[in-house]
Amino acid sequence: MLYLSLGLSAVLLIVANVAVHLRGGLGVFGFCGVVLTAGPLLVGFFLPPVAMLFVFLLVALFVWHACQRRRWLFLPLSLVAASAVWGFAGWTVWKDQQRLARLREELPYQSL
Repeated sequence: MLYLSLGLSAVLLIVANVAVHLRGGLGVFGFCGVVLTAGPLLVGFFLPPVAMLFVFLLVALFVWHACQRRRWLFLPLSLVAASAVWGFAGWTVWKDQQRLARLREELPYQSL
């Protein structure tokens, strides 16, 4: 799931950065974001980092639009959004691994 999430996030990030340079590109970004977020649901699983990145990129688009649409500004905004999403995902995994390590020490596995 990690590699699939990273791949779909990379595609979403690239589409968002290309969309700010094209006329009508924001509609393409919206369509790709919905497909990449809701598409895996049709197969039976959900990728929270991809959904979070879509929402964070939408927020970055609103900030970019409020700054008179300077095209050079969107790349750093999108990279901050991606870093925030993957930083949060890594932090939650790290905390979960710490909790599991503590439980392994507390309750060791014993073979019968």
